[in-house]
Amino acid sequence: MLNDTSIFAILQQADYPIVPWKNGLGHTRDIASLSDEQGLRYRISQASVVENGLFSDFRGLHRTLVLLSGHGLAMTHQNEQGMQHVQLSNRLEMAHFSGGDQTFASLTEGPIEDVNIMTREVDTKAKVSALHAPTKLSFDPIQSNTLLHAIYCAEECELYDAHTDHFHAIPAHCFISLVDIEKASKALNKKRFNLLKGRVIQIHIIKSSEQARPS
Repeated sequence: MLNDTSIFAILQQADYPIVPWKNGLGHTRDIASLSDEQGLRYRISQASVVENGLFSDFRGLHRTLVLLSGHGLAMTHQNEQGMQHVQLSNRLEMAHFSGGDQTFASLTEGPIEDVNIMTREVDTKAKVSALHAPTKLSFDPIQSNTLLHAIYCAEECELYDAHTDHFHAIPAHCFISLVDIEKASKALNKKRFNLLKGRVIQIHIIKSSEQARPS
């Protein structure tokens, strides 16, 4: 079933377009995004941080940053409520903060890689979790308010598809997402995959509310 392109889309790192950071201090690999007439609704990207510095201003977006590799990252967030310090030391630890915060990042010991999930604060939320093998992977609950359901392979992974009795070797940095939410909901029907090897980031992006539109 994982090979069914009408249900799943599988992207590899070479497929991700490289775009410059807003602050001009680096580049990111753009994995997935959705925009509408109100602007960016969500964006998932992978980046390398090679020096200390201020994060770009993404006012209006909520951010989840997941540490992929390296020896850690310290962040200081400054906003109207004051100052907050966050330390990420272990792989797949994550931090949640507003894109409008003035955030300064300090490398603990050398460059790091991260995955960044951004969602529009007024009407969109991301549920992000880190999973380690051996465990079960589920693409449910698939709800009517789901915008994206996906996993990001933080390292080389092996999945077992019980529906087809097939093993899948998935390279590191692959992104597996549901193509058609409605069709996937019927086809998967709460069926699960076994993660036999590796670590993944599971990402579920939903509509949290809809802003009133002018008549």
